[in-house]
Amino acid sequence: MSVNLAGKKVFVTGATGFVGQNVVERLSDLGATVGALVLDEESRPKKNTIIFRGNIQNYLDVERAVKRFSPDYVIHLAAQPLVNVAILSPLDTLSSNINGSVNLLQSLVGEHARAIIFMSTDKVYGSNSVNASEMTELNGAGHPYDVSKHCADLIAQMYANVFCLPIIIVRSGNIYGAGDSNYSRLIPGAIKSALLGVPLDLRSDGTMVRDYIHVDDAIDAFLILLDGIENKAIPHGSAVNLGSRIPASVLDVIGEVRKLMDGAPEVNIVNDAEHEIPHQHLNWSYAERLGWTPKTSMEDGIRKTIQWHKERLHE
Repeated sequence: MSVNLAGKKVFVTGATGFVGQNVVERLSDLGATVGALVLDEESRPKKNTIIFRGNIQNYLDVERAVKRFSPDYVIHLAAQPLVNVAILSPLDTLSSNINGSVNLLQSLVGEHARAIIFMSTDKVYGSNSVNASEMTELNGAGHPYDVSKHCADLIAQMYANVFCLPIIIVRSGNIYGAGDSNYSRLIPGAIKSALLGVPLDLRSDGTMVRDYIHVDDAIDAFLILLDGIENKAIPHGSAVNLGSRIPASVLDVIGEVRKLMDGAPEVNIVNDAEHEIPHQHLNWSYAERLGWTPKTSMEDGIRKTIQWHKERLHE
């Protein structure tokens, strides 16, 4: 069952990111008032949205926004999410993903949030990622991004256990869909290459396997989990995996794009990727018991995503 958000206040970090924009839109459609912490000075309030200017890395910014908004629910998405950027900027990645999480959770101590979604990643399982369940030992210690999310995951568990914050930790595979304009990612990059008629440079050899989850399905999970925390169906500090029905290799994904885009894009296998885990696939049976299953097939999800990129690139 999804939580009833009509008339409720939901605080969202990372609201201007790809997933965050989709979350804010869905929350607004459901009648929630959204409090969005944003760094981008050009961001404009959407329907039912109150913008709080601030940096997740600055505790006073975060505390001021949380105290003024006094949320019923919280969805924490803010992060430096790119593996290649983490290699180039480890300090910013560690600060954003670790200190930012501490700042938010500390600001919520003593507040009265009913439920908190804390976004983690499948990367926290590291080399233990094949069919990993929530009970699988965390092993995200091989890369700045992995380490930052591993640390943040443990910090969230600590705030739930010691400070009784109603947190659920979401460990998700790769989320894709409309709104993702980061063309260094596989699906946006492949679609852009196809639309522009240029080859796609593939950083890997194409055999790496991942879960791919459409953003609409991920948001469905958030709403189910908020309800589960509030109604005590899920213990505070629990982790929940979100995965796909069938994991896909990089070449599988490109094959779906090519099928829907008249055989484009052409692919150059560069194979210079480093620090990548060969195979990641999460066991999401716990999420299924809680009422969630991914509804969007890869074909349908990519078709929707292609349409968004067509409209955006021809504006």
